[in-house]
Amino acid sequence: MRMKKRFFAQTAKFIILFFIISCNGIVLADHKAHSNRSFWQAIAGKPINNRIYLGMWSYHFRKKARHDDDSNNLGVSLVHKGYYAAAFKNSYNDLTISAGIQRSWCECPIRKNFDFILGYRLGLIYGYDERMDKTAGRMKVFPYILPFADLQYKKVGIEFQTFIYVVTASFYFNFG
Repeated sequence: MRMKKRFFAQTAKFIILFFIISCNGIVLADHKAHSNRSFWQAIAGKPINNRIYLGMWSYHFRKKARHDDDSNNLGVSLVHKGYYAAAFKNSYNDLTISAGIQRSWCECPIRKNFDFILGYRLGLIYGYDERMDKTAGRMKVFPYILPFADLQYKKVGIEFQTFIYVVTASFYFNFG
């Protein structure tokens, strides 16, 4: 059992590391394509357009969590000029609230009206306890950063995020 947990933890870390390395490569390529931005501006990203997110679903890397925890997180989130606020029911059925900044590293057109977007959220989150992580057990509000990838058609899209041992998906609509 302990070996399985270690395997899943290592696999999750590998996936996250791969995602970060891939993002950095795309950020650097995007930086070269848009040389009017400095390297640090490319890393910091640009504010995400105004959006509303409805719904949130999660997939847990830990088998026990997939069995015990709720994967329908009933989320709602609003992004305005790169600042976001979100509320959702976490996998333990507790209300969770987060707020911070949301930035894109690159927006890559795939086809006409169809884009692939990479970026991150950086902020504070409230509503978790030690069941998620030791840090959450010690602090009621704690900082976090998570990468995201969007697939967007015209003004609607789906966003995938990863955080510790989970991947989430949410639908969104751009406005304004």
